[in-house]
This record gives sequence, C-alpha cells and structure tokens, in this order.
Amino acid sequence: MKHPFVLVLIFLFIFPSLLVSEVYHIGVNEAVALAIKGNLSLKVQEVALKTKERNKKWAATSFIPSINFTPAFSANLIKQSDSVVLVPNLQGVTPISNEGKNIYANPTVNAISIPGENLPVWATSLGLQISLPINAAMFIAIDTAKKDYENGLISYATAEAQLERDVKKSYYNLILLKQSLSLLESNLENAQRRFAQAQRQYNLGVVPKIQMLSAQATVENLKPQLTTQRHYYDVAVMNFKIYLGLNFEDEIVLTDETLYPRDVALDIDTLIKENIQDRLDISLLKGNIEYLKKSRSAALVGALTPSLIFGLNYNAATALYEKNSPLKPSSTSWNESSSFSVAISVPVDKLIYGTSGYKQGADLKDSIDSLDIQLKNALQMAELDLRNTYNNLNKSKENIASLTFNINLNQELFDESEKGYRAGRVDILDLEDAENRLHQARLNLIQEQVNYLSTVVDLEYALNKKI
Repeated sequence: MKHPFVLVLIFLFIFPSLLVSEVYHIGVNEAVALAIKGNLSLKVQEVALKTKERNKKWAATSFIPSINFTPAFSANLIKQSDSVVLVPNLQGVTPISNEGKNIYANPTVNAISIPGENLPVWATSLGLQISLPINAAMFIAIDTAKKDYENGLISYATAEAQLERDVKKSYYNLILLKQSLSLLESNLENAQRRFAQAQRQYNLGVVPKIQMLSAQATVENLKPQLTTQRHYYDVAVMNFKIYLGLNFEDEIVLTDETLYPRDVALDIDTLIKENIQDRLDISLLKGNIEYLKKSRSAALVGALTPSLIFGLNYNAATALYEKNSPLKPSSTSWNESSSFSVAISVPVDKLIYGTSGYKQGADLKDSIDSLDIQLKNALQMAELDLRNTYNNLNKSKENIASLTFNINLNQELFDESEKGYRAGRVDILDLEDAENRLHQARLNLIQEQVNYLSTVVDLEYALNKKI
C-alpha cells in the first residue's frame, strides 16, 4: 500500500465519532456519581450556590465607606475692559514741508473705542468625598446573607437528591426495557424456529397449510413489536446519557442488569416520627421562614432606628492661565478646603402609616404567615406521601411473590404444551398462547421488580436517608 496515511485520514473523516466516543461500564452507584459530576442542570444549581456563598462572604462590605474622587476641568471666558485709541483727523489741515517731511500743525483728534477681548481662564479642581452611614440593620443583614446561603445549601442538596432519585429510576427502567427487548427477541427466535418446522412439515404433507401460515403470521407480528421496543430502548438510553452528562456518541454498558429487590422491613410510624422534620422540602420551608423573619427585622430596624452618618470632604482648586495672558496674576496657588461631619438621620416618613417603609414590613409579615401555613400543609402532605409510598412498597412485595409463583405455573404450562405440540397432541395456537402467557408473566415480574426498587428510591428521597 503506497499511501496508508491518506487512507487513515479518510477513515477518520468518515468515522469521526471513533475519536471521541468512550465506553462506560456503569452500575447504579457509578451512574449516580457520573450524573453528579456532569449533569448540566446540577451545574446551574452550583452556580447559584456560588453566588449565595459570595454574598455571605462579602456581606460585611456594607461597612466600607462610599468613596468618590471628582476631578474637574473647566474654562471661563473673562471679557477685558474696552480701550480707547486717539487717532488724528488730518482732513482740511495743510501740511508744512520741513526737510522733505510733511508736518501737520494742530490737527484734530478722534477717539476710537476698541472692545475688550474674551480671554479664557482655565481652572482645575479635585474633590474627595467619603461617606459612611451606619445603621443597626446592617448587622442583621450580615446574618440574613448567612441564612440565605444555608438555604442555598438545602436547595443544592435537594437538586442533588432529585438527580440521584431520577438516575436510579432511569437505570432500573433501562433494565426493564432491555429485558423486555430480550424477551421479545427470544420469542421471535422461537417463532422463527416453529415456522421453519411447520414449513418442513407442510412440505412433507404432515400439517395443513393454515398451520404453516399461522406460524408465519406469528413471526411477522413480532417483528414490528421488536422494532418498536428497540426504539423505546434507544430513546431511553439517550435520555439517560443526558442525565449523566455524556455525549450521545458514548456507549454505556449496564453492569447491574439483574434485579434483586432487597427486602425492606420498616415501621412507618417510627419513620415518620423520626424523619419527617428532616425532609429537604420541610427544611427548605423552615429556612425560608427564618430568612424572611431576618429580612423583616432588618427592614423594620432600618426604618425605625436612626442612622449615624460619618462624612469627610476635601476640595482643592486652582486657575490656569495662558503664558502671555494679561489676566495672569503674579503668582498662582491651590485653594484647599476640607470638612468632617457626623450626622444622625432619623427616618420620620417611614413611621407614617401607609408609606413604603410601613408597607414593606406588612408585606413581609404576610409572606411569613403564608409560609407558616404552607409548612403545616407540607407536613400533612409529607406524611400522606410517606404512607402511600410505604403502602406501594408492601403492594409490590406481595405482587412479586404472586408473580414469581405465576411464572413457575406458566413455565410448566408452556413445557407441557411444547411436548404436546411435538407429539402432535397440541395445536400450534395453543402453544403460542402458552408462550405468550409465559412471556407476559416474566414481563410482569420484571415490571414489578422495577416498581419495587423505584419505590425504595422514592422512599429514601422522601425520608432524606438511606434505608
């Protein structure tokens, strides 16, 4: 081969995904770890938390005074006084010649007024103003920023817990779809095998044509079902990759494909009593109530207490003249002035009923009352949610036991039907019916196992603890 390098470039151009795709072998816990690391929605929550953390760290900067430096440069036009110039009037005067020069004796004089020019006077000034208002509300605001950051931590923990819950349930759903796909593929293989057998028997004249056509129809009916199931699985895989923050070109291999629901023995009353107050949604509501209370305190203190204002002002100014300006004095200097002040500002208007300050405090009080009601309602709904989840868990546990027995029963029915079909005692339709029942029983068991595992995940999320 003369140009292997060119062939390699062409190959990589046609299949660029080979350069970037990766294969991930992941179990449930690995999937959660990948999602926490790469999920884009969670990264948005991280940015929001960083903002609250920065606000908490910089809350004390409100005690840094306001500093303004004001340089200025200006020009003023100053009009000079008008001047008078005397000009002789030689009209009608006879000149006297003296040594070749004309001399005018006793001419009249005209006075001509010349307006004064507008000459610019340039001036520059420097100003420095320092102001520091201090109010008791500023100390409360620091504590309020700290509480806001704590609420941000709860919000981030909630987003992380929701992501963990959704990733686990999506993982179990992928197992369900994949095993359903495997069952359909197995059914199609069995149907193709029976069709081949029926075709051979028909060619030998052993079975009628309708039996062969029935076997062929079963094969053709399963093909679109299999195609649809593959589509559902591929869509679920792409959505799962989004959860994990992976590229669509990456390949994932599930390593926890076998469903072994662990038996969870719980006392729901004890769980509710010990854990309901620690739920993330309850904790966030409590945090928001505390935050609003601190915000209201800061607003009331700021509106009802005086502020101490420290001020420092310094100004310096001088005039700049052109080099040959007639307005330029013999010497120039800077004119400086400075002052220091301490003032007390009493907010009288905010004490008046109906003003903005009064309304702000009333609005915050209403918000706190509303959140108190929401908290009581949330506690009731949380208990209802926990009891329903617990009942669903017990229901799935009982269903799994029944479905396991049902699989054994349908497996025995299918085995006997297959033996009868080979011996010619059972019609192919009866055999296919027995196989469909077995397939549905297996699918129902997988579905219930996934429901059980998903309910355990929901219960762990609701309790904010592992069980």
